Amino acid sequence: MKRASSTLQISDFSDREIVSVMGDLGGGLEVAASELAQRIFGLNGNDDEDVRLHATRCVTARLTWMRRYGLVDKGEEKGMWVASEWGKSLRYTTLGRSLSSALSNTPENSLLELTHQVSDRMLRAGQIPARAMRREIQHQIKRRKW
Repeated sequence: MKRASSTLQISDFSDREIVSVMGDLGGGLEVAASELAQRIFGLNGNDDEDVRLHATRCVTARLTWMRRYGLVDKGEEKGMWVASEWGKSLRYTTLGRSLSSALSNTPENSLLELTHQVSDRMLRAGQIPARAMRREIQHQIKRRKW
């Protein structure tokens, strides 16, 4: 079976990025898993049917996990998905200029303390935000090439 891309994988995208693509495609409304797969993997009408189906299955499996974590919900029709309220908040929430600047300017020797404080905050966060934070941290760590 041919893959949609020889290098790109669904795991290359964080939950936040997937929810953002969903928002771009659906404007907050339901999105077909096949449309999401097409956008994520850069598919077009010239791709083999088995490639499109494989890509759609990969996206559906990821959305199923994201549903367990409270970030997306199933749509009204089969194959349709929508970002949950928590998922939407991932896409639209920003830190604000002063906090973002403070984080960017944190000296490297203070990053361990910053990590401790973020981790401590995760322990006190609700279940869905804590899971989303953990998954984002895991995703960013995985992106780093040690």
